[in-house]
Amino acid sequence: MSPPKNRTVAIVGGGLIGLSVGWWLGRLGWDVTAYEGTRDITRSAGYAAAGMLAAQLEQEPGEEHLASLLAHSQRLWPSFRDALEADSGLSLDYQAGGTLMVATDANGLGRLRHDQAYLRRLGWDPQWLMAEEARRLEPWLSPQTLGALFCPSDHHVDPRRVLQALTQVLGPRVVYHASIVQLSPTPHGVEVIQSHGAKQSFDAVILAQGAWAGNPPLVPDLPPLDPVKGQALYVRMSTPCLSHVVWGEDVYLVPRHDNRLYIGATVEPLGFDTRITAGALYHLLKQGRLVVPSILEAEVTESIVGYRPRTLNDTPVIRPSIVPNIIMAVGHHRNGVLLAPWTCEVIGELVRRGDF
Repeated sequence: MSPPKNRTVAIVGGGLIGLSVGWWLGRLGWDVTAYEGTRDITRSAGYAAAGMLAAQLEQEPGEEHLASLLAHSQRLWPSFRDALEADSGLSLDYQAGGTLMVATDANGLGRLRHDQAYLRRLGWDPQWLMAEEARRLEPWLSPQTLGALFCPSDHHVDPRRVLQALTQVLGPRVVYHASIVQLSPTPHGVEVIQSHGAKQSFDAVILAQGAWAGNPPLVPDLPPLDPVKGQALYVRMSTPCLSHVVWGEDVYLVPRHDNRLYIGATVEPLGFDTRITAGALYHLLKQGRLVVPSILEAEVTESIVGYRPRTLNDTPVIRPSIVPNIIMAVGHHRNGVLLAPWTCEVIGELVRRGDF
């Protein structure tokens, strides 16, 4: 059911989640305005993300409660991609070849066997590949490769292209350099107040500021958020290299369309530390070259830092606030790109029912 004419919604946050929700609600007939505190999209966790849609290999012990959610959003991604590409006219560089996790020593083989058993207990069925099979699939793998797990349903997308497509579709509906400092309930909605005093009233507000949502919190029931720093880098290969996402020990390599490889990513509980450190890049290159030795000959084109918005139990919070007419969409941690379609689905259903 479409909302009444001229029903308005403000999205607080101009990253991948905020823009995805804004685009989705616009398709449902809402009049959308998205507020972003800067014009620097590189601050977005989505800009720094690898773009893995890896419901299997992103699964970690202690997060079993997320397994069905990750799998559901993964299944939503092809239709989400088709709709966004149609609306924007841009390709998202969605690659459906699957994902490899490789071992280059005996300890790595043991880890793969453990991971295979764990994933099977969750209902997945990753395929075991012998070394020769893995290298036929990816000839640039190290000669030291001993075996691999192959997850054909774990895909990837270029999140920067997703952000570009969303920005193009929303166009002037995204207001930059607009820091929101207060949300004030009104008899018929919410008044959004910017730092320089400008005010505008909306029927509803969606909070989607990623790691910055608690800086400061705009509603009293916002859950505690811990910004988790991640460093990564891009290298450009002289010829096309990988055709799949490849995981090693404490590293993953994600191919892009222009011979670049994304090599990531550290996990550092350091808050909004902006430093790109030699130690982090050394670690990523050291671990990455065990998987694909030729990366040491590649040109380094970029080093990046991003901040994952983590809740206390690593579970995203997509629900109405106790403040009327406000919905929270926060805490996606390392799964923001993967969970974007599910987030849009949940919020679309909440606004359809008027349940906020």
